[in-house]
Amino acid sequence: MLVHEFVHCFRCRARQAVAWYYKSHGHGRGSQEERGKRRQDKFDSIITWHFDTVVQSFPVLLHIFLLLFGIALSANMWYTQYSIAWVIITTTIFGFLFYSLTVMVALVSPAYSFQIPIWAISCALRIDSTPR
Repeated sequence: MLVHEFVHCFRCRARQAVAWYYKSHGHGRGSQEERGKRRQDKFDSIITWHFDTVVQSFPVLLHIFLLLFGIALSANMWYTQYSIAWVIITTTIFGFLFYSLTVMVALVSPAYSFQIPIWAISCALRIDSTPR
């Protein structure tokens, strides 16, 4: 729940920053050449700071936090109600195994339709999954 609120606040703050940027930098003003230079500078900044990799890492962080939440919730419930704790543990293990399977399939097959951030990171680091 806390992670969800953090992501929501981050998204709202990002929208405010973009709106401020457009207002303060006179978006749409200037000659065509100046606008082209500004666009190229923005694109170069995105490439320099590996913005795609950073944005693609957010779902992985969310999955890690969800796993930690499931572990903490099951540990808390273990001392109060065993049966509910087993349901939570089973659900957490099933989710972890499903996510692990999805990661493995995405790493093995580049043609897999659901490419996850780990695959993009491994491509960026030039880690090839096929033996040579």
